[in-house]
Amino acid sequence: MEILVFHSDTAKLNIVTLCLESQFNFEVRAISNFGDAIQYLLEQKNVDLIVAGETEQLPILLKYLLSVGATIPVILIDPSTDKKKSNTELSGVNVIGQLKDADVPNVLPAIIRSNYETLMAKSSKAEQPFCRINVEMLCDVTPLTGDVYVRLSSIKFVKIFGAGTVFTQKDLSRFWGVNKVDYLYVMKASAPEFINRLQNRLTGIAESAIEGDESLLSTVAQVHEIVQDLTLKVGFTEPVMELARTQVKLTLKALGKFPRLSRIFEGSLLQNANYTSRHSLMIAHLACAIASKMDWHSDSTFQKLIIAAFLHDITLAKPEYAMVQTRADLKNAKATLSPAEYKAIETHPFEASQIVDKLLEIPGDIYLVVLQHHERPDGSGFPHSLRAGAIAPLAAIFITAHELVDAYIEQGDAFDMAKFWETRGDSYSTGTFKKIAKCFRDAGKVAA
Repeated sequence: MEILVFHSDTAKLNIVTLCLESQFNFEVRAISNFGDAIQYLLEQKNVDLIVAGETEQLPILLKYLLSVGATIPVILIDPSTDKKKSNTELSGVNVIGQLKDADVPNVLPAIIRSNYETLMAKSSKAEQPFCRINVEMLCDVTPLTGDVYVRLSSIKFVKIFGAGTVFTQKDLSRFWGVNKVDYLYVMKASAPEFINRLQNRLTGIAESAIEGDESLLSTVAQVHEIVQDLTLKVGFTEPVMELARTQVKLTLKALGKFPRLSRIFEGSLLQNANYTSRHSLMIAHLACAIASKMDWHSDSTFQKLIIAAFLHDITLAKPEYAMVQTRADLKNAKATLSPAEYKAIETHPFEASQIVDKLLEIPGDIYLVVLQHHERPDGSGFPHSLRAGAIAPLAAIFITAHELVDAYIEQGDAFDMAKFWETRGDSYSTGTFKKIAKCFRDAGKVAA
């Protein structure tokens, strides 16, 4: 969480800053100059809380927040004693607490703690009024069905295209190629129209695509980012669900009947995708390749593994949360996580499996794959510390793919398949895990 502390009195500013930094593991930015504070708000992407002292410039700061529609929570120190004037200035401002200078050491931490869950929820949904859309995808929904915005900071979104505008390849080159902008934003209220337009476009692509066309994976990655963001912003609604179904169809077309096991380690696939999408699609590809080598190469099996890959981390708000893999990782990360963050990671297998349950037409064993995706054959996983014999066969394939992809992403070109299996040893010596290990230890199959 990031806190901006604004106070023109340097001594008082330092006291507030010390109080916060000594009691919380938050990023604290202390600013005494009004102009610098406004500039920081304009440039910084994620300001989650403002702590401001009473100065002549405070009313201007509050009016500024109102003028740009910012809903950032504010705590006021030593606010005006003129109640009528104070109420007028604060009308519409999201003030969550007020205190006197003398009460800072004891009261300020208490206010933050009492609002902690709300603040963390705000932190994980910093773009709540907007849904992001990959710039490349705008070419597929033109003419635009709603206004499109560029994000300048956590409190400033500027409209750059109006509804009905034709978004061209020239526009794409300008934002993506020249300005290096990967995402633009649409209001949540207009998101359904964008989803419908995108859905129609993707359905056409899926129907005309040639089986085994790996170039489709780039489009799949972009759709995955949109589905993940929409799920967090508006929920796993029917339109979002339908978009996810089409994403699965595109992936099946891209992988073909016999996806190559070695292809995923060549480094060129999905190199421009963000971590979450790259991670999910690599797992989907590798899990299907493993299933194929084990003679489980049916559309039904592939579909199950692909759905699990796309949805297993769907409820995680930050990519770094997906890097926590085992119970030991979770324990080690606890010191750097808030209670809300820790709970989100610990329970996400349950939450993601509940979302899978909403896809009523899919087989129930996908629920188990998602629920067990952080289990490990030696019992070091979570949430249930299951061992190999208690892990579902399809989940075993998924878990193996998950471990391989994580190792590859972490090590890059230094990744060594033989060393990977040396470290797994006994844990892959029983049940389905033993059969999977044999596929990789068979030099002829790995080279296929």
